[in-house]
Amino acid sequence: MKLLVSVAISLSLLITYSCKEDEIPPSVKQSFESKYPTAENAKWKEDDDVYKVQFEINNDDYEAIYSVTGGIWIETTEEIDRDELPLALLDVLNSEMYSSWEINDVARAEAADHPGLYKIQVKVGDKEEYHYYDELGNLVKKQN
Repeated sequence: MKLLVSVAISLSLLITYSCKEDEIPPSVKQSFESKYPTAENAKWKEDDDVYKVQFEINNDDYEAIYSVTGGIWIETTEEIDRDELPLALLDVLNSEMYSSWEINDVARAEAADHPGLYKIQVKVGDKEEYHYYDELGNLVKKQN
């Protein structure tokens, strides 16, 4: 049974990130390779009006997003554990105001317009959102 589950998960990841590297425009690949020259195991995906690439650096998992037109870098996230969040942000997330939230994913986020943020995927009822916080626990932006 465990083998069947492992195979199903592997297949779903292959289907999700199935864009072949030779289908990625040269400007997008050049932008990625210039920003992350030591990246390994890059897996590309075209998603609406962006290209997403999952990759590793020193065995840490990252995802970068680039515009379809011009290969402009938009954002990079690095998966982290919840206990790696700054204490001020943990205090905010552990407060009673957020007790009904389900926190699914936690990442460091870097973007041209907002360097040094933390991206938290939250679920409140049936609604899932991404919330971006600074290290002091201030909400900077929300994204559906």
